[in-house]
Amino acid sequence: MKAENALLRGAGKRVRHKPAGGAAPWFGFARRTRGTTGPPKDDVMGVQVNRIEKEFILSRLQQQGTVVSVHGDKKESPFMIDSLADESITLAQAEPGQNAFERKERIRVFFDFQNSYYTFDSQVLARTEKGLEVGNPKSIYRDPQRKYERIKLAGIKLFFMFEGDKVELDFPKTDTFTLVEAPEYSSSFNPSRIGDMTAAFRTSLQGRISDLTIVMYRDRTPATFEERLTVKLGKALWIPSTAEDLPLNDPGFSGNIIVKREVEDFLAVTGTPPYLVRSEATNLTAMKAKNGVTAELMCPILYHEYAVGYIHLVNTRPRTERFGRELLEEVVQFSRVLSYSLEINGYYLEHARGQIEHTAPVIDISASGLLFAAGGTELERKIDLFHDLRLHLEIEGRKLVLGTRIMRKFKDADSSYFAAQFMDVPERDFTFLYEFLYGKPFSEEAHKTWEGGSPPPPLAPPP
Repeated sequence: MKAENALLRGAGKRVRHKPAGGAAPWFGFARRTRGTTGPPKDDVMGVQVNRIEKEFILSRLQQQGTVVSVHGDKKESPFMIDSLADESITLAQAEPGQNAFERKERIRVFFDFQNSYYTFDSQVLARTEKGLEVGNPKSIYRDPQRKYERIKLAGIKLFFMFEGDKVELDFPKTDTFTLVEAPEYSSSFNPSRIGDMTAAFRTSLQGRISDLTIVMYRDRTPATFEERLTVKLGKALWIPSTAEDLPLNDPGFSGNIIVKREVEDFLAVTGTPPYLVRSEATNLTAMKAKNGVTAELMCPILYHEYAVGYIHLVNTRPRTERFGRELLEEVVQFSRVLSYSLEINGYYLEHARGQIEHTAPVIDISASGLLFAAGGTELERKIDLFHDLRLHLEIEGRKLVLGTRIMRKFKDADSSYFAAQFMDVPERDFTFLYEFLYGKPFSEEAHKTWEGGSPPPPLAPPP
């Protein structure tokens, strides 16, 4: 039993991707900037070099035949600078192979020069016999300051809500309010995978119960006496054995179980004549025993003031084992993990009424953060630096729920812009996002280096 309880305590690995090599923990953005009214000049991509230095560096790269790494849409290839012009650069492929870059494709170029890493953005002007003709960049930057490359993509949907926004859900309400919190880490199962998690729970109960059912109030309302009782009180109906009476008190003072007095009170307020209340409460277990049930547990799945469903366990003859306190605690614990899993997978948002959703265009995105824009003054006023937001992204039909923190904000004449660092990302969502953005699986090398393969920047001195 201890093994199963440990399994449930740990169902909730959340990945916080830390920079390698002792890098500072702001791995998506260069520095924290307070009260900026425009994008900081030296922390957008790195340290911008002046025009004369830029021309000197590009000329030396051409003369020395230095290989540069060109990154495009889910692709990267080595090239060398073949020729330079005021408006363009001709690149020759450094290795034989297919030239997969397309005209007008946005590219990012990375290279090492005199023991420093550099990068610049450009666009493919044309495909040539040797390779590519690309735009001569206005600026290049030394010492890239981002953990992962930012990618400009269309078709990414983003929305979020503030903690203060009132959202009504299409589920029955209870008399209680339950906060949903992230469970502790475990390698056994992950709340972001509901199917795998419930399968593991079922497996942990094999040989211990007769039947397990998980019922959701998605398309139905509470109908049976037991359903209405557990929804109203927001507690579990625990019948350790139908050969015994209902529990007279809560043995662990947990507040999680319904005691006999509460059953009698519910009967009284729902129309049972006073002279029948006690006998009806006693008959509840007697009728179950008559129908072959030897033990039963009905535990509601709670989210804030709602009961969104319940977990139902029964033992029927010939199985006569009691449902003890350890099993009760295990199921209550799993109900909380399941509620959290439903939240991070966007289940509650699908059943919301009158919710206030804020949508925003994504300017660019990396595996460690994104930049989004918002028009008007309301969001600019509401979103402060270091404000924590749970962002909902939809990418190619897949929904991601990511915990983020606003690390930079600025505005122009039309919009406000917010740089959000990913703080809380399910592991499988990070893997999906990395492969979607860069067209390759996440690797140990990617963990150790920063964008373009550059080494991590040195730690900033303490203030």
